[in-house]
Amino acid sequence: MRTKFTAVSAACEQCGTLSMREGHLNHGSVSEDSYHPQADERERRAKLHLQTNSAGTEEEEVEEDAEDENAEVAEDAAEGEDDAEEDDAEEEEEDAGDVEEGGGNCGSGSEKRKRVHSDEDIDLHYVPALKKHHRSWKAFDAYLKKYSDRTSTKMVVNETLNVSLRNRRIKAQNQYKGRPPAEIPQVPESVDPFQRVYICTHGWKVRSRSVEKRPTQRTFYTGCEARFLAQVYERLNGTWGIKIKRDFYGHNHHVSDEIFQSHPGIRQVPMGSPVMRDVELMVDCGGKASRIYDYIRSNTAHRVTMTDVSNMISRIKKGGSELSDEDQVAELLFNFNMSAEGNVSTVNENARGQTAVVSISSELMRKHYSRFPELLLVDCTHKTNRNRYQLCTLMVMDQFGNGQPVQHSVIERNADWHMVKVLEHFQAVNEWERTQVVMVDKDLNEVEVLKRMLPHCRILLCHFHVIKWLKKAVRDDKKYGTYPSEVLKQIDFCVHNMVYSKTESELNDNAQELKTLTLRNEREELWSYFDKNWMACQEMWVDAFRLQLPHFRNNTNNRLESFFGKLKVDLDRSFSMVQCLSAILNFQRRKEDANNMKTLIPGSTRNANYGEEMNQLLGRQTEWVADVFFEEYQFATNPDTMQHYTFIETDTMVNVVRGDRRHHVDRASSLCDCEFSATLKLPCRHVILYRKHAGMLLAIPYASIQSRVRWLRAGSPDAVLPTVDMPLRVFTRRDEVARKKQMTEKDKFKRAQNVLGRISSELTELQFYSWLMTSVDPLLEERCRAGGDTVCGETEAYAVAKELMKTWPHTQLPGFDFPIEWSNIYCAREETWYNDLVIEAFTTTLSAKYGKNKTIFLAQVQLPDTNEGNRVPEATRAALEMSTEDYIFLPINLNSSHWACIVVDNVKGALMCYDSVDKRTHLKLLQTIANEIISTTLTGFAQTTMHSPTQKDSDSCGLFVCLFFWKRLWKEAGSDYTHMGLRLRRWEVLHAIIEFSKGQGA
Repeated sequence: MRTKFTAVSAACEQCGTLSMREGHLNHGSVSEDSYHPQADERERRAKLHLQTNSAGTEEEEVEEDAEDENAEVAEDAAEGEDDAEEDDAEEEEEDAGDVEEGGGNCGSGSEKRKRVHSDEDIDLHYVPALKKHHRSWKAFDAYLKKYSDRTSTKMVVNETLNVSLRNRRIKAQNQYKGRPPAEIPQVPESVDPFQRVYICTHGWKVRSRSVEKRPTQRTFYTGCEARFLAQVYERLNGTWGIKIKRDFYGHNHHVSDEIFQSHPGIRQVPMGSPVMRDVELMVDCGGKASRIYDYIRSNTAHRVTMTDVSNMISRIKKGGSELSDEDQVAELLFNFNMSAEGNVSTVNENARGQTAVVSISSELMRKHYSRFPELLLVDCTHKTNRNRYQLCTLMVMDQFGNGQPVQHSVIERNADWHMVKVLEHFQAVNEWERTQVVMVDKDLNEVEVLKRMLPHCRILLCHFHVIKWLKKAVRDDKKYGTYPSEVLKQIDFCVHNMVYSKTESELNDNAQELKTLTLRNEREELWSYFDKNWMACQEMWVDAFRLQLPHFRNNTNNRLESFFGKLKVDLDRSFSMVQCLSAILNFQRRKEDANNMKTLIPGSTRNANYGEEMNQLLGRQTEWVADVFFEEYQFATNPDTMQHYTFIETDTMVNVVRGDRRHHVDRASSLCDCEFSATLKLPCRHVILYRKHAGMLLAIPYASIQSRVRWLRAGSPDAVLPTVDMPLRVFTRRDEVARKKQMTEKDKFKRAQNVLGRISSELTELQFYSWLMTSVDPLLEERCRAGGDTVCGETEAYAVAKELMKTWPHTQLPGFDFPIEWSNIYCAREETWYNDLVIEAFTTTLSAKYGKNKTIFLAQVQLPDTNEGNRVPEATRAALEMSTEDYIFLPINLNSSHWACIVVDNVKGALMCYDSVDKRTHLKLLQTIANEIISTTLTGFAQTTMHSPTQKDSDSCGLFVCLFFWKRLWKEAGSDYTHMGLRLRRWEVLHAIIEFSKGQGA
């Protein structure tokens, strides 16, 4: 299907059809595989008619094969064969019809599209022509799909002309002006669209949207001019069909099945394909992209790429299930709470109503803390979900020397408030006062929160992270200058010695050496930084200050870092929140099962390198305990050791002396004040030496070790846990739940109004009560000093608080002509958005007090909004026309997250537009709505824009709208927009609503 020719295009003067004048043309016979344009127009039409009949005959066979799949399409093909008899007659009327129908190119004119070729040789690859007539658009689409598969060409819609636009253009023509509708050739709306222009996919010009970040771009455009026009026409029998016009089938690129199968729309697997169920199952099971690729290539004809497979996996994961991510999280937490009596989970939300902290503690986690409470490891890790929430884990060290998590918390960010909520959950479910040491990273920013929430605990810094940080800090050339490599090595050596100093004097000597090295060449920046930030907190990172603490030789967070490394094998940064929590719980279950296998099965262990006494110890304690104790035992049982020690006995203590070193051994507990005994809570070498000196039968005090439950191999499986009453309210599933797209990290579980209504009402109650009771006192004091009378007294304020708590949350507030519950006014607290019920309730109180206003809520708008001219419903326009009040308040919600308003001033004949953040896009939208109201309803009114007052926070837009309304009615409403002033305004709004309701109820 190749031909070379040189031709000049010209348009026929009579009919305007395109003709080809012969230049240098290689003639050949016309067949289905070779199509040659001829010079003479009549011969070209005859050839085209023969080719059309040939294509129609061949396509008839294809449609007969598809009869079982689409009976309607088969019927269309049969009727299309009958329509072929009408071709000659309709060809003669085609050009005249073009004039009547507004032209072939989207109604742009009556002249045919011209195709101009250069005088150079062009390689064209011709394909068989389309069948001319089709019964309907549905039949044509099915035919075009089979035609594309048969000819290996991909034709796409370039332009579309709908029926309504075509009819309007016909009516606008001079020849039809003033005529009755029956004389105007109209097309019924049922056959929409009127026409489509199809072009080859390689003739589509792609507009570059590059910003020069990636200057090299790949495009499929080759300038291919293959095209045709599919247009609605009226048949001789009065029905409507589809005909093909202005068709040209010469492609300037190779046409082959290999190229066709490589097009993105062809090679990719459609979502409705049967193989997609298998792919979704493989994705749910954690199948790799390479395995899914191999499965698709082996079982389908789709020639997908690895990029296609990766995008497919991403779409499946983001597609979600029939429940939203929040609902799935709630269901997961509910099932977790119900799976064991001791399982506890809590959900905390921030002031905006967004889910901020999700904490979980299983029954076995709490038992582990109950047995090993002395040391607590705290750390956070990233990249566990696509919302960029962090995972904060609290861990203890068990009898095997391994880390055991006691709490997992998914937090929005590593801030003070979030850490407070994490620790509040920890304190609520555990006897937290038993913790003595907390180990954190240098990177953990909330050390002050830990000190405040755990005041009796010593906060220690991980040695590994301290050394790593200081090595990095001394090499910061921009801050502290450049030091020679030899000096840097000496500084590293000094830092290491300072960290592991055993005495304070040793620390001071190493610090003095570091000072000498850093002050070379009169540079003081590095030492000033070190002295100010590190020497002031020596007790947190120097070994000398932790020798008497029960850290069990655990000076790093390596156990917790190792846990994160293993956990992240099952986690991915693309996970949704429910996938993240599920992976954490599944990993925790595997870890708990492995721990149960080691501790619950009876048995004992023996070591061939140990003596009888050590093997007796190993039979009851773990390998880790026996290993660390063996060094002490070997030293104490060495025959040459005893001669270096002397023993001074008292009533309860024994002083073990060697040279200038003296240690005190407690006879009752068999514990010593040396580093080994103090940090491990085990008998040391001094205890064994004393027992040998006293002539005791056994050198190892087994009773002392066995009395400490933490070191026993098998712990009690029936440990008593503190009772916890922390109910979690389950998200209620709606009757019809649409398939939702998962939340992205940009919105981070937005939709605060919906989320807050689903989170635990108990938690919300506590937050509301806390805010109310803590806010009333300073407001009362402020009012008393100012001499105001808005707040009537302390007794009344506390009475309001008690009334709120007594009726919370579902009791109706009387006096309003719309349903409003006590729970709906939760947003009266600080840093919370007002909902529409509070705004309407407050404007109702204004109407009752002043009698000059009316409130009408405008429809919510999502920006950008394209519904220009139809934003004000007819009912709103009618209400505006009939209103007699001085002011009409029109609140409007933008993007479900911001309140703005329009005020109609009937006294001055003006509309005031107000946005508390004074954003240009918001004001432009309000001005457009105001102009629409003026043009349709309030003719002659003026439109003004108000630019003050402006809010400085992100939560008070609804409050500012209420205050703007109030200011129209009472000029003394107040102009204090400070933090304290806005708190007072919130109380006044709440107070006005409650007082109005009480008055109406009475």
